[in-house]
Amino acid sequence: MSETNTKAPTLSSFSGQREDWPEWKDQREGCKVVNDRYFEGYAGVPEPSKRARVTNRYTVDDNETDDPTGADAGDVVQAESEANYKKKDRVWQKKDLQWYYVQKGAMKGQALDVAGKVAHKSGLALEVAMDDFYDNITSTNASHLLEDWITKKKSPKESVNEHSVKWGKQIKEIEANMDWEQIKCCLYLSSLGHPYQGFFDISTNGGDKLDINKLMRGAADYRRGKVDDEASTEMVMQAKEQQQEQPKQTRDMHARPCANCKDKYHCMAECFKPGGGLGHLSQDDRRAWIDARRTRREHNRGDRGACPHKNRTWTRETEEQANMAKELNEAKTQLKSQEMAMAVAKLRVEQSGVMIELGY
Repeated sequence: MSETNTKAPTLSSFSGQREDWPEWKDQREGCKVVNDRYFEGYAGVPEPSKRARVTNRYTVDDNETDDPTGADAGDVVQAESEANYKKKDRVWQKKDLQWYYVQKGAMKGQALDVAGKVAHKSGLALEVAMDDFYDNITSTNASHLLEDWITKKKSPKESVNEHSVKWGKQIKEIEANMDWEQIKCCLYLSSLGHPYQGFFDISTNGGDKLDINKLMRGAADYRRGKVDDEASTEMVMQAKEQQQEQPKQTRDMHARPCANCKDKYHCMAECFKPGGGLGHLSQDDRRAWIDARRTRREHNRGDRGACPHKNRTWTRETEEQANMAKELNEAKTQLKSQEMAMAVAKLRVEQSGVMIELGY
């Protein structure tokens, strides 16, 4: 093969993230297949200087799988002159250096750190280092990766497409590092729950393959004699989870300031904001509710002989608002949305001087 300055191929960028590794590795291998002319005398060929010069022509044995020249079974290997042998080595070294920079030039993040630890600028050595770092994920990391993938939920801030891309990358990484038997073992360990977290870590801390039968026997022995403690722990954790999952409605609907928006002049039951007791009302219904409340307040004040002029004190106004809010919110908690709308409509007629009995 002549020593030509054939243009070196290029690779797309690699982020250095494990979830992007399987796709980039596949592209790296495909690059050598597509650009076979460029990689002739290099790809699949051992470094010539690491073997002896071929002095006699021979045919590779049909059962041979590791010929020192890289020839396949049945190939005829020609004898090499000293000059030809050195030329092959020069071509190989040149391609190896170029391939090193092609790979490194596409790397980012942690991948660059891996490349920086390669002792010599060798494309083949860089391939080996990358494969060793990204393919040989520990059982512990793989197990936690699988557990994280199972519990992964779409963030409200990301679109379905963004979530799908991330989800797909993560499953590719899992498939690249775990077979079904290992996945099954990790799912079993995860199903044991929090009391067996120590057993989970011990079982996955190592390079040995997990065995489902050994795990089941080991799990039975791990907490033998601690059934009572385990039940107690589970009850405590369940109680804590239930407490954390209690809905907002358990908060005091009539306490001030408002538990929903923190306004100090009304309670949660009469709050118009989302989550408040009146948050479902339309703008027209809200105005009607306010008008009806004002009219009823004036009616009550007139019955008590109060003068409904505009110079009333703020303290009295606040007390009356509190009383009215309490009454209205008790009605709200008893009536459904349609009943509430009817009550608002009925209250409008109070402007004509008719008192409506709501059953307070």
